[in-house]
Amino acid sequence: MFEAMPVRDVVSCNLVIASHARHGFPELALDLFKEMVSRGLRESPSTCSSFWVFAVMLGSTEKLFDELPSRSLAMWNLVLRGFCQLGRSYEVLGFYLKIKSDVGVDPNGVTFYYLIYACARHRMGREGLKMLETMIQEGLKPDAITFLFVLMSCSHSCLVREGQLIFESIENIHVVYLDRRHYSCMVDLLGRACLLEEAEVLLKCSPVKDDLVMWSSLLRSCIVHRNEKVGRTAAIALLELDLDNPTVLLQASSFYSEIGDIEMSMKIREYKKTSEMRKGAGYSFIESINHGYS
Repeated sequence: MFEAMPVRDVVSCNLVIASHARHGFPELALDLFKEMVSRGLRESPSTCSSFWVFAVMLGSTEKLFDELPSRSLAMWNLVLRGFCQLGRSYEVLGFYLKIKSDVGVDPNGVTFYYLIYACARHRMGREGLKMLETMIQEGLKPDAITFLFVLMSCSHSCLVREGQLIFESIENIHVVYLDRRHYSCMVDLLGRACLLEEAEVLLKCSPVKDDLVMWSSLLRSCIVHRNEKVGRTAAIALLELDLDNPTVLLQASSFYSEIGDIEMSMKIREYKKTSEMRKGAGYSFIESINHGYS
């Protein structure tokens, strides 16, 4: 029926391209897409989505992209997404100048999202900061996720001061709401840098001070850096938050063992082995820890 149509518009092409991609015929989808572009039909968001499907099916996003007779910014963004999702995000940064020269327009917020994500994945903190600076200079507004990736890139590159400045600017300058993920990333950053007291203060002052993941991250850093004082606070906080969690018990037990408190480590291990963990017994156990070590 499609072959017999005298005029093929964007809608009909999109439907057939999507059908080919869904039913396992990516080569046919690509051929029709090329024909569509050669006829001067502009790709729609639906076409771009279908392109991503058959690119993944063929396992060669880059090859398919190079074969396209016309490439829009939306297509470039899909290729960046493809490289990131296929584990090749380290290659993404090289596309920035190519996009500007090929498309003739400045990259948009989606483009920078994937560029900064690539920096976070591959410990390229300074490159991530540079991309954020360029994004803002071009008049684009970073969102909460983009800032999260910037903080992650700083954390993985041990850029403590830079990360702190970005964190402080998110709400104060850019008017973007800080959520649990941003605080968690900062606790991780400070923990990696052995600034455990600062991490503890930030955690306690945060609106998510009862977050299990953040206390676990802090305790993990205390084990690495052998900080007994902050570690005891983190261990008690974890046990108070979720005494019935086997992972919490194992982490707390490991901490006490690392600092040489074998008695407390064994108490936690024995408690972990009990078949019933009742609320009353749990509170008694926490009270005994606080009584002995507060």
